[in-house]
Amino acid sequence: MCDQPENAKDCCSPLDDSQPFVRDFLLESGGQPMITLFLDQTLTDVERFCASDEYPNSPLAFDTTFNIGEYKFTQMTYKKLSLLQKSKEKHPWFPGSVLIHRRERTQDFSFFWNSVKRTNNQLKNVKIIGTDECEALSSCILSELDDAVHLLGIEHVQKNIEENLVKCNIPRYLGMTFLVQMDLFHPTQMTNL
Repeated sequence: MCDQPENAKDCCSPLDDSQPFVRDFLLESGGQPMITLFLDQTLTDVERFCASDEYPNSPLAFDTTFNIGEYKFTQMTYKKLSLLQKSKEKHPWFPGSVLIHRRERTQDFSFFWNSVKRTNNQLKNVKIIGTDECEALSSCILSELDDAVHLLGIEHVQKNIEENLVKCNIPRYLGMTFLVQMDLFHPTQMTNL
């Protein structure tokens, strides 16, 4: 926190150039804040792994975490394809940019995406995005990307399958939802159930 200077113009700002993490801050009417956080290196990685022809099948994922106090945190994640976890034989997911906000409106997510894109315009070439089922989030980002593919996270797809099977009067206790999902997904994906 900054000490109150004698001269107000000398006061530090959350967007002070000497700090590399807080990138955009918007305080809307009614005291609704939106803050975008990221490092330049993160966007360089996202460009390399999600927006280049070198790795055409690598998704840029977005997920919103709810109820952390009065705020929501929407985070981008990406696979760091230059690293490999030997124990799992998989590339690790790395945290990307973060939006701290209170509402889930299209304009909130637009603020986030435009903040990121302003810093690295090559992100307009992202090929695949992954989201949960938040329409405001997915529609905002997809409207900015040409020909990007939208994928739901597997847990959301599995939940949708289960809900639709219940709507078809297939009871859960018979294990039918599990069997249907085993037919649809590779058995190694079933560990999420």
